[in-house]
Amino acid sequence: MHWLGYFVAESERAKKQVHLILLLSGDETELDVGRICAAGFFTEYSILGQPTRIFSTDDAVGFRTVIAPASSRGLATAMMVKMLWHGGARAVLATVDSSLEGQARMLLSTCSGGLWGERERLVERFLDLCSSYEATLATLGKSTRFNLRYYRKRLQRSLDLVYEENAGGLLSQTQLDDLNKRSLNPVSSEAFRLRCRSGREFAGSFLVGLRTSTGEWLSLVGGWRQGTQTVLYWQLNVRGREKDSIGTVMRSYFLEHEVARGATSLLIYGGTPHSMRHAFRTDRILDIVLRRQSSKTIGALLWCSTASNKRLAVKSHIAEVLSSAPTTWHPRNEITREQL
Repeated sequence: MHWLGYFVAESERAKKQVHLILLLSGDETELDVGRICAAGFFTEYSILGQPTRIFSTDDAVGFRTVIAPASSRGLATAMMVKMLWHGGARAVLATVDSSLEGQARMLLSTCSGGLWGERERLVERFLDLCSSYEATLATLGKSTRFNLRYYRKRLQRSLDLVYEENAGGLLSQTQLDDLNKRSLNPVSSEAFRLRCRSGREFAGSFLVGLRTSTGEWLSLVGGWRQGTQTVLYWQLNVRGREKDSIGTVMRSYFLEHEVARGATSLLIYGGTPHSMRHAFRTDRILDIVLRRQSSKTIGALLWCSTASNKRLAVKSHIAEVLSSAPTTWHPRNEITREQL
């Protein structure tokens, strides 16, 4: 996962406690990159700056934080959860796009003194891309196809547009910062610079843009590519051209470019309110929770829940998973929602 370094740095910037777990092949204790067969990225919840020993992959769609071959991702996740458990974790949540095979279930069931549960969810994550741009558009809804074509052609009639595949190499950091300030949804300077640096430096990353032939920048898109899969992580659209639907125009160019590159799927990180989401593929993902039965653990989980602590507005994926149904617990019926 090419942006692992970004997510580690972003979590540290947000003052989250980061834990990177590596699974190595062989019996040697010395760390060798060639022996890494899986990696897991966990964050630890804090209460008023104090660690809680409650861990989460912090990834609601199960895409970026357990890195392992698809055939062994479920087992690797269970091994990491158990490692945290033996290290004194009170509760662990891991979300993965994989089923749990028998060996993984057995590992979790051997964690004495706790309960483990699983919740299966359906999420819309990927847009499948066809061999041509027009064929890809044909998979979208009628109004979405119309908008992608119409707003692009309308803007092209008034402006000479240029799609830049290497916008990061053409813009200085000062120019990028200025674009962020003039965008519809600016982010902090520190967060934006981290995005830009990741788009320039990490293998497989990209920072593309749309400008006029006179040098006016209209939009930027950043993310990364893994094989034939493209991840759109963020998009910037300048303020003042809302009537031109710059975001839609940029996505039209971006889709066409990625299809031409040979991409077979597109993930828009965090989802999108754009109507194209209706064509996204539905995938099954799994939330795995292991927790102790102590009163301290229950109290910490309650504190982390937005519903129980609105004053601090703490958002907690693990609290949402624990309080929602259906969740299958093992052994069954030993925990109820009322206990939480």
